[in-house]
Amino acid sequence: MCGIAGIFCKQSSLEPQLGQYLTAMLHTLQDGGADSCGLAWYAAPSAPDVARFTLYHDGAYPWDALLERLSALFGDDTRMEVRAQHAVLWVSEVAEVVCQWLAENEPRLTVQSIGKRLSIFKDCIQPEPFIQQFQLSSLQGSHALVQVHLASETPTVLAHCPPQSSGMDYCLLQQGHIANVQQLRRYWQQKGTACAPSEHMILAHLLQAKLTDSADIEAVLMQISAELDGFYSLVLGSEDGFAVLSDPLAGHSLLIAETEHWIAIASHLAAFTVLPNYEQAQIRPAPAGKVFRWQSLN
Repeated sequence: MCGIAGIFCKQSSLEPQLGQYLTAMLHTLQDGGADSCGLAWYAAPSAPDVARFTLYHDGAYPWDALLERLSALFGDDTRMEVRAQHAVLWVSEVAEVVCQWLAENEPRLTVQSIGKRLSIFKDCIQPEPFIQQFQLSSLQGSHALVQVHLASETPTVLAHCPPQSSGMDYCLLQQGHIANVQQLRRYWQQKGTACAPSEHMILAHLLQAKLTDSADIEAVLMQISAELDGFYSLVLGSEDGFAVLSDPLAGHSLLIAETEHWIAIASHLAAFTVLPNYEQAQIRPAPAGKVFRWQSLN
């Protein structure tokens, strides 16, 4: 069983409270999954020539020493913010150059997200310690998504858990089950691609490949829908909003709630009741077999 929740602040005056809203929503998902908890957070954008990375290391890590090395290589404006076993890194350099350096010099680190606004945090813990560990209530930004996940058939491996990066400032959350996931895995193996071991990673890999060819999120998700079999909901986060795709029978449909101040998605109605002016919200299920997209007009 999984639980998903997310909120987009339509008004910039609400962005300082993003973390507080998300914390309240996550509290309502306490029973949705016992194995992992993950967050995709869209903060204020980096400067045009600055790339933003989220790095992860299992256990103690000398982040200060890494920052010194990176500052010597890429400039004194390189900076870092550490949250638990993760670090958000800002570097004035092309993302591919930094990724190559990290792969060659710090293979112990996992790059969990790359972009201008996105950071992905996750851990194999319950929502309450996750909220405390990552200081969730302090987050500011336009939008964020969270998922609690129960790995019912395999041991929990953090790298396999949602959210998954799907490219620059893209992230994927998924609930439900893809019945033909082995078929997708074989397809990628036949193309000579090292295929991801988990269902979440396979879908993220597939999305990233298609988003590389097209920036039309709705068209890409509909292409994905034609290739999938099962009962599922996919949530694709992007720097300007999010999109939701449910299977044609809406077997695992998400709910959408909207007021003049915010728009939110959740797998449980209770997640909306903790938001301000909930009584004024228009609530509806995500459309079956179609893409619902919310995109900032700014």
